[in-house]
Amino acid sequence: MTEYIELGGVERPVRFGFAALYQYEQRTGRNALTDFAAMQSGQASVSLMVDLLFSGLCAGTRYEKQEVNYTPADVAEWIGNDFRVLQNAAEMFAASFEPAREGETEKKTKPLKAIRGQA
Repeated sequence: MTEYIELGGVERPVRFGFAALYQYEQRTGRNALTDFAAMQSGQASVSLMVDLLFSGLCAGTRYEKQEVNYTPADVAEWIGNDFRVLQNAAEMFAASFEPAREGETEKKTKPLKAIRGQA
């Protein structure tokens, strides 16, 4: 499922599927599902949160056949002090594991609007 989040003044696609999880684990050497459980329990590091969102952004950008022209440092800067962005990213991640309804190829959701990281 692809959702959208506004970061750095641009509405960006986010996908938390296996492509994002694979990229996360390859880039960080950590277990994505274990790290997400840590995030849900309030024991996540800043690196974990930024890396997970970065991976979802990369997967969404590639899915939309766009070029990934940002870094994890850019994502951290876009988030700024707006922790609502991270909360919404965590909700998107959790929702990505909900099964599609019968007959659907993927779960469909409305784009998230008015979620802004500070630039």
